[in-house]
Amino acid sequence: MITDQDGEVVSGETVNFEITNDPIGVNEEGTVTPSDVSDASGLAEATVTVGDKEGIYTIKASLASDDTKFVEFTITAEETVTGPQPTTLVITGGQNQVTVLGDTIATSLEVVVIDDIGEPMNGITVTFEEKTIPDGAVSGSFFTPDGINVNQATTFNNRAYMDYSLGDKQGDYLIKAYLVNYPAVDSVIFTISGEPVKAPMNFTANAQSGVIDLMWDVAEGAKEYNIYRALNDDNPASASLLATISGNVSTDDNVTPGETYFYHVFSVDAFGNESELGAGPVSATPAVVGDVVMGTATIIKDEGAWQFFDFSTQSVSNQEENGGFVADFRGTSNEGVNFGREGAPSISGNRVILLSGENLESVSEIPSWTNEEPWIGTTWDFSNGTGGQPISAGQLWGVYTSEGHYAAMEITEVPEAFGASFSFTYKYQPSGSNQFEEVEPLIPSALLKVSGDEQIGNPEKALAQPLMVQVVDENETPVEGISVNFAVTKLPEA
Repeated sequence: MITDQDGEVVSGETVNFEITNDPIGVNEEGTVTPSDVSDASGLAEATVTVGDKEGIYTIKASLASDDTKFVEFTITAEETVTGPQPTTLVITGGQNQVTVLGDTIATSLEVVVIDDIGEPMNGITVTFEEKTIPDGAVSGSFFTPDGINVNQATTFNNRAYMDYSLGDKQGDYLIKAYLVNYPAVDSVIFTISGEPVKAPMNFTANAQSGVIDLMWDVAEGAKEYNIYRALNDDNPASASLLATISGNVSTDDNVTPGETYFYHVFSVDAFGNESELGAGPVSATPAVVGDVVMGTATIIKDEGAWQFFDFSTQSVSNQEENGGFVADFRGTSNEGVNFGREGAPSISGNRVILLSGENLESVSEIPSWTNEEPWIGTTWDFSNGTGGQPISAGQLWGVYTSEGHYAAMEITEVPEAFGASFSFTYKYQPSGSNQFEEVEPLIPSALLKVSGDEQIGNPEKALAQPLMVQVVDENETPVEGISVNFAVTKLPEA
């Protein structure tokens, strides 16, 4: 209503209307009749439609002739409630778990939303966030069970699920779940306890000629393993880092026969933290590489059947097994003259490998047997053998024998490519080593700068290029398994 200074109504006065305030996040702010003229009763009116968000809207009415004279209306917009509404959020899974730092929880965080008649609801968005984490810890990560990095999940089949990976500090991680669209519904809190990575178990060291094989059980939460080694000393403080590997099997071939080596292994988590406890010490003493057995042989196709050969007895037989004779390979006419496991049921796995080199004397070792490529079953193998051709004089082959030993052989004669015989010379290592001569360990004698020197860096920022050095022996041959310490030895003044 418009009145004058004496309180008398004023007609015919134009009044302007406008929305001067609306809720944060509104997309459509609403509409209002722009203006109206006061009637005989001094009244002017406007029709208002509020915007698309709940909250407070302010409408200003002012005189067109003097906009310093105005009044404001406060309008509260509330969504009309229809149907069941959420009243309770309940934890149904994933509470009170213990998980290795940096690892993903074993059981998803699970909640159900209950409505005002006690039934579970679908289509409700649940938000998950860290409420508190241990002092100094980096934040963990939220993601859906199918791996999408978000922290909200919608109830489906009466449940909402969320996965979480922990930060880097031991302690309790409290996860809050709540309904952002229904602030009146109480939130719930999950407690996830972070613990250090487990130590490896069942650590073993087995020595062969010139090498030591290491093995342990996979540890829960481990991403890598640090292997430490000491010579003739079981004190962990005396051990230095030998290698960091991702698997649970390693071979140390930089050893001296007759010396005893002690090993310790520690698990490493996703943040580079070592397990509090390690496995070990275990020890092993590599033997001197044994004497190699040398020989020559010829096998033939006898009365239509190819003969067998056994390196351990250095003999040929028409039978696959005969007393102490156990076949290591058999000749075959498939794709011409070849040999391997074909036609020998007792020979299992891929036990033949094509070698490189000038002659048998040049073969000092054979790759460790894996039963995988490039090891093959028969020499005619199309991918890693002769490519479907007969064997030929001068070829070098390795064999992993039935006893688990290694042999190298050079084909010396194949009278006919599609004939009935072939001859070879060989050397056989009965010690179990894949080496045929003693290998001297590499001794570090120098440290060479490779990269990272004379960089220009910013204070408190990591250098763009890491510092890299190379350890070499007296012949400048790279030496692996040597720990290198880095330390700051000079600082700018002040």
